[in-house]
Amino acid sequence: MFFNFVSKKKYLFLIFAITTLSFSCARTATVKESKKTIQITFTVQGNFQIRNDLGYYVVFNAPEPKNNVFRVAEKDGPRMNGSKDNSPISSYEYKTPFTGKYPTDTDESIWTDFFYIGLSPVNTGFVIKQGKKNDLGEITIVENNFQTISPNSILSGSNGFRLEFKLDQLSQLKVQNLKNITCNIGISNSIDNGLGQVFDYWTSNSPFSIELEKNKQVILQKFSPAIMKKIQNRPDPVLPNNVSLQDITLKDITININGA
Repeated sequence: MFFNFVSKKKYLFLIFAITTLSFSCARTATVKESKKTIQITFTVQGNFQIRNDLGYYVVFNAPEPKNNVFRVAEKDGPRMNGSKDNSPISSYEYKTPFTGKYPTDTDESIWTDFFYIGLSPVNTGFVIKQGKKNDLGEITIVENNFQTISPNSILSGSNGFRLEFKLDQLSQLKVQNLKNITCNIGISNSIDNGLGQVFDYWTSNSPFSIELEKNKQVILQKFSPAIMKKIQNRPDPVLPNNVSLQDITLKDITININGA
């Protein structure tokens, strides 16, 4: 009888210890994931221009994992196909360069989040807007003045921009379970009054994968000139005054994953 009592106590203590340890490990993993940051630095061949007729878009596909699939196929990502043709003129879908798909586009743009860098509507300096896709598939601006972690966002020499944010600031709460996300970067008009025209996009308009488990630096280089893509039912893209072709030609991207 005494033996059975002691054995039960040992058994209950063991269960308690395992449960506590599991909870502690889960908590540690959650804390680790919440501290993971992504830093993306992109440059142009000429001068990085902050003005009211140019905009820079960093767009992501970071979906909630489904059916125990935790990797995003590289082809399933954002594409700078242009704006959505049948959307209202006042909508963001009409003004942004990653929401449309035209007959000449092989793949649709698959995205969940984006950051826009441009001149503030009142011309008081550059502004970063954070947007997400809502349940209706429409663009929602969730932050009109996003504060990037990087202290000096505009690179010295004015040839590029550094965007840094926490992974858990992307749309899906379970995004931390993903092994990777996909991304594309494009240069277009202003999100406030543009036409979603495409001045340039990353190489071949193909999304690139960002591996979230690797705590290291990745450098991507682009050698193709600005695309200046003609968008159906939109005027031909024309360079703004005092902006050269080199100024809107993407050159390279540096990706740093920290806390992985």
